Amino acid sequence: MIKFLERMMTIVTFENQNKIIFEMEDMSNVSFITTDITQVRFNDKIMWNQKDRFKVIEEDWLEQRAIRESDDSRKEVSLGRVQSVYRNLRENYEFRLRYDEAGKFFIREMELKRKYREIRSEEENNSIIIKPNGWVRRNLSLAGLYYHLAKYGEDLRRPTFFGLTIISASIIAYLLIQQEQQLVTHPLSFSYKGLSPIGNAFENSTTVFLQLRNEHLVWYDYIFKSLGILTLGIFAIPLRRRFERKFRH
Repeated sequence: MIKFLERMMTIVTFENQNKIIFEMEDMSNVSFITTDITQVRFNDKIMWNQKDRFKVIEEDWLEQRAIRESDDSRKEVSLGRVQSVYRNLRENYEFRLRYDEAGKFFIREMELKRKYREIRSEEENNSIIIKPNGWVRRNLSLAGLYYHLAKYGEDLRRPTFFGLTIISASIIAYLLIQQEQQLVTHPLSFSYKGLSPIGNAFENSTTVFLQLRNEHLVWYDYIFKSLGILTLGIFAIPLRRRFERKFRH
């Protein structure tokens, strides 16, 4: 069965997909390129790769093609085809309500866009070749920034961390600029008057970050307000995605 699937390069449609179950746990040598697998069943303990559980063999072929390690025609895969494999797996796992694992395949699909690009080579009869992206494209492009800020909308911890960092920086700026004179007359201490500057700074920073304050803003408040809008927008994406997945099926 594995050897047969490895050689499939034409479109395959499984009839009555709900009745088809892959019980094997090791799928590291199986290819589903150009194959509809959106509703077949997979073993809960399935491993798609020996080193990375959620990496399919087609991505290995893509890597080998990008660095010219192999001339095997079977491995002449396109970027779009490998992305479609991950997309089908994501839809499959979402259909089975396995959302955490579906998110892993979505990340791998998006990572392909960040790491590789297809260009037409005039030197090779206008054939399409795969090129690895450089450091700038991987990290400073929109896809790269989206990855670092929110892991393509699959991670709540990153925007939460950035939000807390922005609020902390705003508190420090408020204490250093707005409360400089007050700190001279009432230095920080564990008394009510000593802690009041911190309370004022926290109130100011959180209201600005959460877009609850629009009056009596100073120049740095506009900076943190803009960063707050960006962070809240990024934070809303994974929340929305989790909500949609929960009520999709």
